[in-house]
Amino acid sequence: MTQRLIVICGLPLTGKSTNAQLLSKQLNIHHVDIDANVRNPLFGLPDPNPYKSAESEAMLRKEMGECYDLLIHATRSNLSLGRSVIITATFSSLRSRENLTRILHEYPSLSLHTIVCGTKREGVEENEIKRRLATRVFGKDYFGGCNSVEHYMADKKRYAPWTDELPYLELDTFPPYTITDCLERAFLYINFP
Repeated sequence: MTQRLIVICGLPLTGKSTNAQLLSKQLNIHHVDIDANVRNPLFGLPDPNPYKSAESEAMLRKEMGECYDLLIHATRSNLSLGRSVIITATFSSLRSRENLTRILHEYPSLSLHTIVCGTKREGVEENEIKRRLATRVFGKDYFGGCNSVEHYMADKKRYAPWTDELPYLELDTFPPYTITDCLERAFLYINFP
């Protein structure tokens, strides 16, 4: 079987973890989530308002830098053992994506599939983000740092666009598309029957 690295990324609240968990179960591939498996166990719950001061914003950047380093380390560990792995994180900066390019060069036979969750359709995001926030309980079933539409929009402004340097699929994860629609497109993209 081909060794795969499946990267599920995108803005907060776009369905990364949900899609990754279902793909992991269907494909029987280990899944590592930056919030649930790295950040929360090591640093506890994130600051619900990390942009309140320059100090808290600097702490957020340092913490997330450490989390990305650990996520990439876990990815390399799985790959070095010959295992496929699914990872989820926003990968919002070009710097955070450089590690994916390095991994691809380190493992030339690796099948890398990047799925960018979100939507480019105008007028759907705000209401859907409000709906998704209303269904999550921070610290119980949601460990991400985004807890408001304003925070989501601020993250969106900082999110670097994807380029063709890495292969990727833009997966619209907003209504009217269902989780079933999303999984079907993901399976087609990763060429898995």
